[in-house]
Amino acid sequence: MPGEGEGGSSKIASLFERLVSAKMAAGGTDVTAGMVDVTSTIDAACAAMEPAEMVHVEDFSLSHAMSALEIGCKKMDLGLIEQDEKDQSPLKLVAGGAAPSNLSPEQVVGVMNGLLRAYATYQTGQSQAQTVACSLYLACPGEAGSTPCLDAFCAALANAIDKTINICIDGNVAMDDEVQIRDTSAGQVKPACSSERARTMVAAAEKQAGAKGCPVQRQIARRLTFVRELLSALEHGHKATRKSLREAARHADRAGAALAAIAEEDPPAPPAQDASPAADGDLGVGFVPDLVPRHKLPLPRQVNILTWQGALEELRRLLEALRLACTVANVDRWDSLRELLFRVSRLGPTPPIPRSVLHLAAVPKTQPAGHAPSQQPDRSAAPYQACARLYLEGMGLPESAGSNPAFTELLDRAETTLRTHVQILCLQRTWSQRKLRRYLDDWRLLYEEAEKADASGAMGRLLSEGKAAGQWDLRGQAGGQRPVCCWVEREASLTMAEHLLAGLECELYGQREFQMVYWYLDRLLTIGVQNSRALHDRHALLAGKKTPQAAAATAASIRDLCILEARQSLCSCMTRMCAALRLCGLLPPAFEGPFNSEEQWFDQRFMSFHFVPRPEPLAYADYLASTDTANVSPVQMITYTMDNFTSAGRVLQVVKANPGNAPALPEDVERSVDGMVRVVQQNLLACKLLLGLVSAGTPPRERGMVAELKLTGVHPHFPVLSLSSSKKGKK
Repeated sequence: MPGEGEGGSSKIASLFERLVSAKMAAGGTDVTAGMVDVTSTIDAACAAMEPAEMVHVEDFSLSHAMSALEIGCKKMDLGLIEQDEKDQSPLKLVAGGAAPSNLSPEQVVGVMNGLLRAYATYQTGQSQAQTVACSLYLACPGEAGSTPCLDAFCAALANAIDKTINICIDGNVAMDDEVQIRDTSAGQVKPACSSERARTMVAAAEKQAGAKGCPVQRQIARRLTFVRELLSALEHGHKATRKSLREAARHADRAGAALAAIAEEDPPAPPAQDASPAADGDLGVGFVPDLVPRHKLPLPRQVNILTWQGALEELRRLLEALRLACTVANVDRWDSLRELLFRVSRLGPTPPIPRSVLHLAAVPKTQPAGHAPSQQPDRSAAPYQACARLYLEGMGLPESAGSNPAFTELLDRAETTLRTHVQILCLQRTWSQRKLRRYLDDWRLLYEEAEKADASGAMGRLLSEGKAAGQWDLRGQAGGQRPVCCWVEREASLTMAEHLLAGLECELYGQREFQMVYWYLDRLLTIGVQNSRALHDRHALLAGKKTPQAAAATAASIRDLCILEARQSLCSCMTRMCAALRLCGLLPPAFEGPFNSEEQWFDQRFMSFHFVPRPEPLAYADYLASTDTANVSPVQMITYTMDNFTSAGRVLQVVKANPGNAPALPEDVERSVDGMVRVVQQNLLACKLLLGLVSAGTPPRERGMVAELKLTGVHPHFPVLSLSSSKKGKK
């Protein structure tokens, strides 16, 4: 590099001598500490260098040179900040008038809006010190003013922040890029009072604001109601018991109603030009950038405070996901728990609070803190017994099997595997997608224990006794598996399918990969449907006295099975549609290029599935054999695809018809089903158009047709075929 060698070293030595001389001239004796203005010295040294010459020697590396670009920025250079400014405490800022004490009602609403924006921004993963901690009203409770309603609001919000941190730490599923729970500035916002005291203060302030009756006071009352209900929802959710989760859901509903009322108000006016400064844009009075000492914070980064509408949307998503997570209190079957985990993970980017609450509730502690994972769990603990009942019910075994020594190792292994599985599904979706693949080996270990349990004499006696005697063997279950192996194979296949579906949500697959991905999904979901049917029939035979509740649960189980079958059918449709488009020349050739071949891509995507013995891994040769279209015309393939879509539509109509008077579909599941219906309708229409073009005799490619499979907002897992003309630019 230019400047390297003796010339660069001599310039460094000369520069150092001039720096020492400047320091000594200023009256200093210690040349290793202190600050001195060396601008002129550095300018002179730079002027003495040749053009394009750069200093890069042992004492001064390129990394240091790049860091030196930050010199002159107050956020990066403590030496440029005056001593009195650096040591300013929040109390000094309050005394200087940065947080006025006499606020008008309109200003109180503005501060509350700013705090809600800052709290919502903190939920998106921003540093606490640069969001909620930059408010003097939170950092100095009782000192920044004497407005009772604002004091109560800040007390409740500070407790809500504290609960947020505690929930995320105890839940153990929040990633560092989601919420800064271990930020060194976490102590800057400490609740000045207990949560009970904060709720009492908010209730009194609500009553006072509501009694005045003017529009501004009603706005204040709505915000007080929201923060009080939010705090109550977080408190009950943190306890993670059935009773507390139901209470948390009720408080989340009330907070959602208050938030909806706030959203219907006129949007707040933009801040005045002479308003107080705030981090990344003015949030109103009482907000000061870099409130805490800079040397105690991580390196500053750009923080984009959410807009008012963006904050409302973020808080709405938080409450929606929290309500869904709290429904775990009503789960009494493993199938229902698994589907709930899938539903929460598919909600998209959600704050970590709901996933932490779900993990706390779904995986109760059966061991004391610090208990070594290698030691045996306490099988007498109530949480362990509750989990064992869930697993036994899913395996088609009676509850009495839990005390049978033949199934002890099976239950221990099932608990270990499913606890890990639950935690993975509660992670952020991108992390969950990766870890579902990396932990597939756990299902191999569980399958080995399942084989031992199925081959035991205790299992033989269970299958030959009671109302279900002989039922399993007479069914001719695929592969000759007994109930436990059947259950493990189903769970493993659904886990693999969820890994691939998460990849579609994260847009990890290109269009040329769609055919192989949906082909493998079709095979996995087919195994899941077959095993689910066998286990459902066994559950029906083992069921006790028929009651309305049992009938409703059976109807819901049948409906869930129909939804799974519809997903499998749609995957088959997508596989055939990709084959039809490839026959018509509307999809790019499969993996042409100097790098990986299609077989190598196949191995890279699905090689991890070979760690599991069941479902049996599929090879690239199987994929080629089942997707061979050498003897099929484009018209035939399009017709087959349309038949598949029609069949999938019939299954979805059965789901919409609600057979057996099952409970109403949850809102998110209903949206998913409606999305699949629209996918079927739109793709059927596109296939009819394509069939007409192909039947006319002219290849669509020669007509200038362009096809694209778009994963639009219709459904996150199934694309919609878009046909357009490259000549006319019309779709």
